Amino acid sequence: MRLHRLATSAAGATALALLAAASTGCTHTVGPSPDLRLRTIVLYQSGIGYFERTGYLPDGRLRMQFRDREVDDVLKSLVVVEEGLDASREKPSTVSVRLEDRGAKKGADDESSSSSLDLVLSRQVPRRMSIAYEVPTAVWKATYRVILPDARATDHAGMALVQAWALIDNASDEDWNGVQISLATGAPLSFSTDLRTPQFVERPTVSTAPPALANGAVYSENVRRGESAIGDRDGDGIVDSLDKCPDEPRAAGAGAAQDGCPQASRVRVEDASIRVLQHVDFDRDSDAVPARATPLLEDVARVLKAHPELDVEIEGHASADEKEPWVVAARRAGAVRAALEAQGVTVKLVVRSYGDTRPIAEAATEDGRRRNRRVQFHVSQHEVSVDGKQRVLAMRTGVERSGGPGAGSREVAGAVRYDIADPVTIARHSSNLVTIVNRYVPGEEVLLFRPDPSVPSSASHPFRAARLENRGGLELQPGSVAIFAGGTFVGEGILAHLNPGETTLVPFAVDGATDVRSSTEHAEKPMRIVSLARGVLTVEDEETWTTRYEAEVGRQPPARLVVRHARRAGFEAKGLPPGTDATPDAYAVPLPVRAGERSVLVVEEKRTTRRTVSVADTAAATLQAYAHGSAFPPDVQKRLHDVFALRSELDAREVEIAGLRDSLTDGGARAGELRASLRAIEHTPRAAPVQKQLLDRLAAATREIEEQSARLAEKTTEQALARSRLAQELRELKAD
Repeated sequence: MRLHRLATSAAGATALALLAAASTGCTHTVGPSPDLRLRTIVLYQSGIGYFERTGYLPDGRLRMQFRDREVDDVLKSLVVVEEGLDASREKPSTVSVRLEDRGAKKGADDESSSSSLDLVLSRQVPRRMSIAYEVPTAVWKATYRVILPDARATDHAGMALVQAWALIDNASDEDWNGVQISLATGAPLSFSTDLRTPQFVERPTVSTAPPALANGAVYSENVRRGESAIGDRDGDGIVDSLDKCPDEPRAAGAGAAQDGCPQASRVRVEDASIRVLQHVDFDRDSDAVPARATPLLEDVARVLKAHPELDVEIEGHASADEKEPWVVAARRAGAVRAALEAQGVTVKLVVRSYGDTRPIAEAATEDGRRRNRRVQFHVSQHEVSVDGKQRVLAMRTGVERSGGPGAGSREVAGAVRYDIADPVTIARHSSNLVTIVNRYVPGEEVLLFRPDPSVPSSASHPFRAARLENRGGLELQPGSVAIFAGGTFVGEGILAHLNPGETTLVPFAVDGATDVRSSTEHAEKPMRIVSLARGVLTVEDEETWTTRYEAEVGRQPPARLVVRHARRAGFEAKGLPPGTDATPDAYAVPLPVRAGERSVLVVEEKRTTRRTVSVADTAAATLQAYAHGSAFPPDVQKRLHDVFALRSELDAREVEIAGLRDSLTDGGARAGELRASLRAIEHTPRAAPVQKQLLDRLAAATREIEEQSARLAEKTTEQALARSRLAQELRELKAD
């Protein structure tokens, strides 16, 4: 803010009426100072505008006219500064603002209603004055043009030209002539306040009697030796509330760190950077954070907690001799992120895998391979306070800070400001379109399979999309995007809010010549036994969802098809192709394609679940399936084998018993039918031969029932004995 620089140079300036406001800045300067004109405007997307006027007030008076609904906002934001005031020798003049009407606001609903404010200085001021205020303004809007790279071009290969334009509306009653305009992406808070209506408050009754000197006993306070009353555990002269390392004394000397941390820290905040003096190295094919990395991660966590404004990229790396280097590198970075978050780090931590593409040592020796199995940190540039001064913190340089021709960008209070290079003239009640970004960024045209309910055909046909990497520290606001390729317009998309360092895919057309079909399969299988105690097994199952994408590619496709695969909660996909981007909601999986050919992508997502099962109530075949994936000592394996053999014997007895019971049920039914037939013919003399046949059959059925009942009793006894032996084995067996 230019006014901030003026206030700093004035070192005490005039008395201020500090208030925060809102509007279109529709004000007219009236009176003897036509040079006190509008020079600077900052427009925010929250509907707030900052207006600054500079010039001379030879007689110390200025009349300003505002719409009536703007007056309260001006009153709570107006600030007046004398430029070049030497506060050590000169006393600043005081300022009063006189209202046209001290009564209640009038005509607040009438847009044409206006009020005058008379600004009066206590004496004549020969020097230049700056007057600023904030009022509501029309929201500025962003719109974009993207020119995709030509595959045959040699200049800017792989780079897309991005132009951002801002539509600025001057809805005020004043022409903006040659004004320096800045556009801010932030949304500062602002509230409507009624300052002009007199308000009275109830006052409490106050007794003039002096209060009691003490209301209770006052005890002494004991302090342990070596510890001050205000708390300095490490005795380095910095109290614990200000000491970022309260248990580690800082190094002595003039160059000692003022944050209370030892100079030998592995992570240092230096004059203009954060420097990590070591990196986290890993064992081969492992993503477990080694204990030797704990001191380094503690130092990294300490610095990141002291600078919550930073965005940190955690880079995972692997050596060329490891299995699935892309996967293990990503898991290493994720493990480090989890370790930092466990220590209370809340900054944005982005995990990125680089596989084995960035070795820092020769892979011919084990020492070199060990150094390549690492995690490093990358911090985006930010302005933060270091030793009381505003500095840029970065682990790496190369981030562009310019907004390109037409505007320069910078960060102010967490928002990005686009400062338009040349003064802008916008007539009242009119609009201008101004370029704020004009730069090349990594970009390409891709096919994007992302079914969208708004485009029914996208269920089977991919979009053509522009893939853009937002490098250069710019925060891009939502807006429409016109896409150009091959020298012509090819479609239109909509850009969502895009932060620095993020990658976006902007669909602009549907490729009807390419068909994509997907199918999904679900499977579960036993994995292993975790433990056995008191006859209850804790087991692990593996659940897998397999999604298969088949693409029949049309003619003239881009080089890659990007499949947006929605992530399943709790599942993890492994073995994804290099270049896969992951968000909390989905994977963006790249698939190389060629015209007229079929391409297949298989995404497997797995998770391991635990549950408990009773050995006595679970089939032996199921138990054996879990045993195959388990690794127990030989003696435990033998005892488990004996237990499962008993369980198998029980299964056999249960099958036999179930068969005998079914046979008894059938025999009983047959005997009942024979008895019913005998009762039906017992009084028929000529039915004697039939009665004899029925009686013989009934006798045979009865004998069979008796024999099966005996076998059932025998098998039931055997089952009880087998169950007893199983229970005895389970009582004595415990395994982990």
